[in-house]
Amino acid sequence: LMATPNASPLLGPASMPTTPLQGPCSTPPLHAMSRRDWRQRFVERAFKVNRKIEFLPGYNCLEVAEVQEVMEEAARALEDGVAPFLVEDGMGGTYFMKDVSGHSIAVFKPRDEEPLAPNNPKDNAGAGGSLKEGLMAGYAAISEFAAFLVDQSSPAGLRAGVCPTGLVCVKSSVFHSMKESRNSPFRVVKDKVGSFQLFAKHDGTSEDYSPNRYSDDQVHRLAVLDIRMCNADRHSGNILVRSNENGRPTLIPIDHGYTLPSKVGEATFEWLDWPAAKRPFSKAMKQEILDLEPGLIEKWLKRKVPALRPEQLSTLRICTVLLQCGVREGLTASEIGHLMVRPEEDNFSGDEDDIQPSILEEMIKEAHRELETNRGKYEDGDEEPFETCLGVLFTAKCQE
Repeated sequence: LMATPNASPLLGPASMPTTPLQGPCSTPPLHAMSRRDWRQRFVERAFKVNRKIEFLPGYNCLEVAEVQEVMEEAARALEDGVAPFLVEDGMGGTYFMKDVSGHSIAVFKPRDEEPLAPNNPKDNAGAGGSLKEGLMAGYAAISEFAAFLVDQSSPAGLRAGVCPTGLVCVKSSVFHSMKESRNSPFRVVKDKVGSFQLFAKHDGTSEDYSPNRYSDDQVHRLAVLDIRMCNADRHSGNILVRSNENGRPTLIPIDHGYTLPSKVGEATFEWLDWPAAKRPFSKAMKQEILDLEPGLIEKWLKRKVPALRPEQLSTLRICTVLLQCGVREGLTASEIGHLMVRPEEDNFSGDEDDIQPSILEEMIKEAHRELETNRGKYEDGDEEPFETCLGVLFTAKCQE
């Protein structure tokens, strides 16, 4: 990861230099063993050498000690030869990290195996580029970490329950490299940098249950997170559901690699038309939303995640201000969400020039035009003129 805001992480080492398969043990002379014994000893040595998991320097997940505990469990499993498991679902390289008993305890997503990244294992490899508008290959791991921090830093009544996440380096020969065959019996140990998130036990996903079963409080917390992060990929498959002892479902949001785009653009909210999303926020939740301080949150997040680009932090601020304006004017989560979602087009040609922008995108363009001609009108006060102008436009739109 690079601290330079505008540098793509793919310009730096997406994974650490590979480590040859070598260990401290000496090998008996070849004449003292059969060819099969020699191969077996070589593989055993290679399988156990130099395995570890560690936080990236400066990215320790001090918010939740449980991450450190699970990392240590996963490290012991790697030492015992329990390999990470490549998940078939999704477009990127996603691995279940195991404990010594073989149970999944965490999810690791290497930066250089994301869609369009150079070592993607699922026929989606590339030299970088945009996954979606404003979302660059190699940044998904950073967004995963940022989503946890944003949720964790929120007042208790707004937390959606993003699983504890850290940015780590993991060593294993299982990870994919375009330079070697996946079926090779002798693979080098690769140091991969990526997001490490605790595994969420669940009974299904949101599509397995009726939306009528989800409480207002849970849906509103999820909506607050997605709106603030400008989530471009909130679908039913990344809303896990776990039933408690009374059979009531608990929502667990996962997969936040497509959040905090560098440019406010396409947003996708599975919950948009759920019954709970159309009901008003509680009085207590409204107050907690209005008490959020976007400027302070932005400064804190910049210190915690130096690799975040300024444009991503701007997206967080813009969307938080929109949320606050909507709540102040009595809008529901669904109504605020509809301001961010682009209109559905039945006859879309696939040409980017034919994409119809969302209301939020139009208001951002209008704010830039307004500042070009009337900047002095918005320069009074402590806020940036652009944010002040947006607040005026947001309020007017929410009052319509």
